[in-house]
Amino acid sequence: MRHALAPSGKDPLGKMVIPGGRVTAVKSETNKDHPFATFLRRKFLKIAIVTLVVILLVPVWFVRATSWNKTDHLFFIERSKNKNVVQYDVQLMENNDLREPSPMVVYWVLENGRQEGLNLIQRKYAYGIDSQDKLEKNKFRILLVVLKDREIIVERINGSYQAAVFIGGKYSILKKVYVKSKESLMGVANVLYIDLFGWDIQTNLPIKERIHHSH
Repeated sequence: MRHALAPSGKDPLGKMVIPGGRVTAVKSETNKDHPFATFLRRKFLKIAIVTLVVILLVPVWFVRATSWNKTDHLFFIERSKNKNVVQYDVQLMENNDLREPSPMVVYWVLENGRQEGLNLIQRKYAYGIDSQDKLEKNKFRILLVVLKDREIIVERINGSYQAAVFIGGKYSILKKVYVKSKESLMGVANVLYIDLFGWDIQTNLPIKERIHHSH
């Protein structure tokens, strides 16, 4: 039984009728992608490629930044959690001036000696640099996330750049910070106390202060 031809030249079943009685299938328009869907797929593909490139390049950039730049070590943070330490350095220009506008850099030194950058959470809520303010040429005021109430002054002292801070009421050179913490049942580290270690600038004697954290 033959179907009557539709006005468009297709039979009611959506097939093209060719003179001579042959019938050929025609791709339904409903199978075509909507232009907006095609756009979304292409956009997602571009984002995925860019994200992959960033993930691959960030470690390379960090190694290059820490190895090529001229730096001076200032101090580091040890933690009771493990043997990985957080290192704080200042970047220098070829003439040994501090690199502006943000001379201080921070990174992990892992137990195996490898260096890694801090992730976003670590920078913002744990060991990152809260602010770097220029006071004068080659002199900056630094605030750390972990020590927001303790102002650190980076300047030349006895011919080299140092991190100066009050320890036990004495203006001192900061060399080490120790963070004692205890993990809660939820896996969150609660800081119990922070020890500051350094050298009294006036007497050149070692000095220490313990800062207790209340919860």
